[in-house]
Amino acid sequence: MSAVRVNTLGPLQITAGTTLTVAAGKQRAVLAVLLLYAGRVVPLHRIVDELWEQAPRTAVSLVRQYVFHLRRILEPAKAAGLEIHTLAGGYQLSLPAAAGDADEFHRLVLLGRRQVTEGRPAEARLTADRALALWRGPAFADVPAGRLIAAERERLDEARLGLQELAATADMRSGDVTGAVGRLRALVIEHPLRENLHEALVLALLTAGRRTDAMIAYRRARATLLGELGLEPGAGLRRLERAIRDDDVSRFRLPAQPAACRWPAGCAPSCRYAG
Repeated sequence: MSAVRVNTLGPLQITAGTTLTVAAGKQRAVLAVLLLYAGRVVPLHRIVDELWEQAPRTAVSLVRQYVFHLRRILEPAKAAGLEIHTLAGGYQLSLPAAAGDADEFHRLVLLGRRQVTEGRPAEARLTADRALALWRGPAFADVPAGRLIAAERERLDEARLGLQELAATADMRSGDVTGAVGRLRALVIEHPLRENLHEALVLALLTAGRRTDAMIAYRRARATLLGELGLEPGAGLRRLERAIRDDDVSRFRLPAQPAACRWPAGCAPSCRYAG
């Protein structure tokens, strides 16, 4: 009997000895919703609301057809514990614990944070890189996004960003300031309106003794914030600018704890991904 693997950090993928292909978009959407609520009954009306903004009169019948076809596709995984059950008013997906890449990602996030907190940054860097390597693209990349899937993508993206920031912190604590700068530059490019990322990049450059580069990074951050949001930099970036001008990095220290975890505690609708 082959173990079941559910991958959602990229295109939705189910394997049980072989890859089980769910070709139809609506069927993938139904499966994704059942995965979010794994172990819980999902009312039919909730699935209908996810699939259509204006549901057709045949919506309930269509959902039942989608589930019928999903059961046939997922049959090879039934013996390993993945099965769709019909219960009063809806459906329930049974799924073995820790069967998914999102579960593994969450476990590694918690481990990496603990390693940083316990003063083991080199281990935290390896843990963070293992977790980030699980991503094959945007979460649920090939699933038509209704309200629930869109919200889950956003939560997972926030968790990924939080781990990337933690990895940069681990780089700094390991003495690999160059590695931290590289990670933070990439994050700033990807998320140009997040002031905390600009601040972390300026600090890393200043810590590395790259005063000129730090000032350039600060000015770019200020131009972006002013141009896009109409806002001046906050207190943290302004303090860093003064330190650059005074050539004084002594007042800045790495935080005693990594940034607050971006993984949602008790994220709805499912608790599978929550701490």
